[in-house]
Order: sequence, then C-alpha cells, then structure tokens
Amino acid sequence: MEDIQYSNETVIIGAGGLGRELVSFINNSSIFKKVPNVIGFIDDDKKALDNFDISLKVIDSLSENDFNKYESILLAINNSDIKRNIFSTIDSSKICGFIHHSCIIGDRAKLHQSVIVFPNVLVSCDTEISQGVFINCGSQIGHDVFIDEFTNIMANVDIGGNCKIGKNVMIGTGSTIYPGVKIADNTIIGAGSVVFRSIKNSGTYVGNPAKKIF
Repeated sequence: MEDIQYSNETVIIGAGGLGRELVSFINNSSIFKKVPNVIGFIDDDKKALDNFDISLKVIDSLSENDFNKYESILLAINNSDIKRNIFSTIDSSKICGFIHHSCIIGDRAKLHQSVIVFPNVLVSCDTEISQGVFINCGSQIGHDVFIDEFTNIMANVDIGGNCKIGKNVMIGTGSTIYPGVKIADNTIIGAGSVVFRSIKNSGTYVGNPAKKIF
C-alpha cells in the first residue's frame, strides 16, 4: 500500500467497538505518520457513543446516508455483506485504509488502499490483500499469501505461507492456517481452530483439527 492521501475530513462507518478501536489506533499513530482527520461516525444508532467519553459523535445515519458527500471514508465493520454493499453504492476511491505504525509489511506485498491493519501485524513478502479486508492485532500473514476481498481476520491469527483465503471469509481469534491451505469463499473459521487441509466447501469450521459443524 502506498501512502494514502487522506482528505481534510474523514468519517468512520461503524461506531461500535471496532470503530472506537480504530480511532484509538489512529490517534496512537499520529505522532509517527500522517493519519486521517476523523470528524465523526456514521451509524444507524445515533446514541451509540453516548456512554463513552469520546469527543467524536455519530453525525449521520448509515441507512439514510449519501456516502458520496464525504471525501474519505474508513470502514469499521466486520459484516462482509454490509462492506460489499457500501463498496457497490459509492465511489470506491473514497474508501481509505489504515495501517498502524507498528506493523511490518514485507517487500513486494500489495495491499489495497482500503485495507485496515491494526497494531503489531506482520504481512510477509509477496503477499496480496484485496479490498475491504480487515486484519486485527497481532496476526501474522506468511509469504505468497492471497487474501480475497471483504475477508476479516481476527486477533493473533497465524496464516502460513502460500495460503489462499477466499472472499467474505472470517477467521476467528487465535486460529492457525497451515502453509499451502486454500479456504473457500464465505467460510467461517471458529476461534482457536487449526486448519491443516484445504476447505473446498463453505461453512463453519471449528476445532483442532477444524471440522465443519454447519
């Protein structure tokens, strides 16, 4: 990912825990690099931040909003379908990403401009990460990995080299994906699971070794 050219004012879609975390990490990175100037949140719950001591507020409704009036947008949403819908209804060039300053990005790694990467993540060399992907704290992505669009990777996930992760996949906290594994689109990997073999059919997989339960 090249340095993102943020506009003067950026909004975050999603005022839940993920959105509040994103603001915290943006503020934490501001002394190290240029970061977006966040002016507020977009969320269907106008009172989502009422119980938190935070200066930013919900300034617009997700369901009624015309996103195109904003110059820069960050997505703090884990729901792949909602993310896909937002990408389909607005100019995707307005959707920006964020990489925390503590992350390590390997040589020749390609990250779409909309990718969000939380602290202490390692993305190794020659890996490609598509639009709308979110990677949570402490995860490690091996070399020559391909992660398709709108996938969500939770905290402390270990993805081995040469893996291919499909679209709309959710990989739960603390999971391990062995090198060379392929995971089908629309698959959920439960927290703490270990995936030894490729998953060809979508569904929900949990355990060590991971087995399909739904």
